[in-house]
Amino acid sequence: NIINNGTPRFDRTGALAVPNAISGSGQVIVDCPAAADTITLSGINTFTGATSVNSGTLLVNAPGSLHADSAVTVNAASLGGNGLIGGSVTIASSGRLTPGAAPGATGVLAIGGDLSVSDLAGGSGKLFFDLRAPNDSDRITVGGTLSMGSALLGFDDFVFTGLGGLTAGAYKLITAASISGTLDPAHLTGTLGGFNATLARNGNDLELVLESPDGFTSWLTANGASGAITGDHDNDGVPDGIEYFLGGPSGNTTGQTPLPGIMNNGGTLSITWVMGPGYTGIYGTDFTIETSETLTGMWHTEPLGVRVIINGSSVTYTFPVPPVTCTFVLLKVNSP
Repeated sequence: NIINNGTPRFDRTGALAVPNAISGSGQVIVDCPAAADTITLSGINTFTGATSVNSGTLLVNAPGSLHADSAVTVNAASLGGNGLIGGSVTIASSGRLTPGAAPGATGVLAIGGDLSVSDLAGGSGKLFFDLRAPNDSDRITVGGTLSMGSALLGFDDFVFTGLGGLTAGAYKLITAASISGTLDPAHLTGTLGGFNATLARNGNDLELVLESPDGFTSWLTANGASGAITGDHDNDGVPDGIEYFLGGPSGNTTGQTPLPGIMNNGGTLSITWVMGPGYTGIYGTDFTIETSETLTGMWHTEPLGVRVIINGSSVTYTFPVPPVTCTFVLLKVNSP
């Protein structure tokens, strides 16, 4: 019990668990030497003075809580946990916020009052989130207003760790009753675990949206290539779009790419291209079969279901019977 405005000050190395409640009217100060030096509060604390985390790490872990009258300031230190911080929290320019009971253990940190990260966004501080599936990842709930400054908070202010199980979709990072400020429009995107990642505001939620890269981008990476779908990175005479179609997003087709030949089945001529594993293009949108009677004349897109049949991953064009004077046929890949 803290009486007469007393001030307990934690200044020690290593980890210290405080399961009993701290009460009274005084304040609490955390001044541990290093970030790894951790004070963990797991009691129902009712002291009403301020909580100052100047160095080291303070965790408020369930079922632990801090009183609503205890305003928390985090300076060159870390604040985290999966308990309840009843009052408001201000993260200074070099402060760190780490929801979850411990690194690698996802959880929800509840803040009953306001949360200000505007100084953090303008400084060197960071917000740390461990992510698995969208419903099994770190999150912060704010009962008041999330203040993030004007065009300050961006992707670079976060440290995301993928723990396995990442999926495409929206991850709610911070949910608040209201939001003050705007995100930094120049720093909203990055990558995480093979996904394209975008920081976004959705109403009063701050989200991280993960999207799978398009298939052609994946193919470029797999083949150490760059450029447009009409390019020919290995100079084998086969456009990169065709190589992507035949190899799939992860197929390595660098080098001389074999192409299908014409088959003769009892006088009926046909040619079949096989889509590579993972290729999901749509006929008429992403790829087409085109024909022409002369190489210099007009090329015509063949409708699906007449001479062009798709059976599983096989795309087959059947030549007219009886044959016309001459028919040239090509596979055209338009887009990822």
